[in-house]
Amino acid sequence: MLISKQLTTSFGRYLLVGLSGTFVNLASLALLANLPIARVVAACLSTEISIIHNFLLNDGWTFKHRKGASLKLTRFSHFQLVSIVTTALTVGLFALFNSGLGWHYLLSQLVAIGLATSLNFAVNFQLTWGAKVQGQAGHFARTARDKDSQLIDTQLIEEN
Repeated sequence: MLISKQLTTSFGRYLLVGLSGTFVNLASLALLANLPIARVVAACLSTEISIIHNFLLNDGWTFKHRKGASLKLTRFSHFQLVSIVTTALTVGLFALFNSGLGWHYLLSQLVAIGLATSLNFAVNFQLTWGAKVQGQAGHFARTARDKDSQLIDTQLIEEN
């Protein structure tokens, strides 16, 4: 089934992007944690850095065929909104694990990121890169996968 294959492929790519974003997040957190700022502030900043990184990779690779008629700025706004919610969840979990449970700050961030990932994917799949097409824009060029996973472009057949 095409939707299941698309969903599975997208989720796999999303996880790879998220994994690379996790490294970006942890590396930036490790750098920021050495500054004279609270570790929770460093965690917020490192999370925003990884949000921008993840959007660019997801938009250009994971969901490159699900952009519909929306502008990149619109998609980024949606991604940012979803990310704010999941960032709040991530930072709250970070604070719980680091301050409340006494876990190491990098382990706290890693576990918090992992717990927020599924929610983030599900909402972004539907909201940010949803298959909704406004007006006739989607009728002019549609992309599908053939049996060999090669991309083929189909054009609108004008109705007479």
